[in-house]
Amino acid sequence: MEAHRPGRLVQCKNAECRQYISIPRSILPGIPGSQDSWREAGETANLVCHECGQVFDYTGSPPRGDPSPKDDPYLSGVLRDGRLEFECGQDSCRARVVIHRPTQIGTSEQAIGDEARSRWRFVTVRCPQGHVVPCLPDSVDDYEISA
Repeated sequence: MEAHRPGRLVQCKNAECRQYISIPRSILPGIPGSQDSWREAGETANLVCHECGQVFDYTGSPPRGDPSPKDDPYLSGVLRDGRLEFECGQDSCRARVVIHRPTQIGTSEQAIGDEARSRWRFVTVRCPQGHVVPCLPDSVDDYEISA
C-alpha cells in the first residue's frame, strides 16, 4: 500500500479569512509520482475557499505543506475535487474556466451548484487565456458541475 503524502495547501487571499485551502492533486502538474511543485510559472488555478466563499486565482508558486501531520485528505478519501466549469465568453473567448472546490465525499453536484450561486464571490478569476471572469454565467445550463 502506498504511503500517504502530506496534503498541499495554499492560504486564502481574503485578508479577513486566511484559511488554508487543500489543493486537489488533480491540478498538480508533472509526472505521476513526482508532484512536489504546483503549476508552472505563470499558470493559474481558480480555487474556492470553503470558509469564506471567495474565489481567487492562484499562480504558479509552490504550495505550503500541510501545517498539521494529517494525511492528504484527497488520498485518504475525505475530499474530492469538486469542479464547476463554463466557457469564458469574454471577447468571444471559448476557453474553459475551471473552478476547483475542495469537496467532502458525498456532496452532491446540486449542493455545489446551490453554494456557487448563493455564496461564491469572484474576486480574481481568470480563464486560461488570462481574461478576468467577473461571475458565473446567468443560466445554470451554461455550466457543468462535477463532484
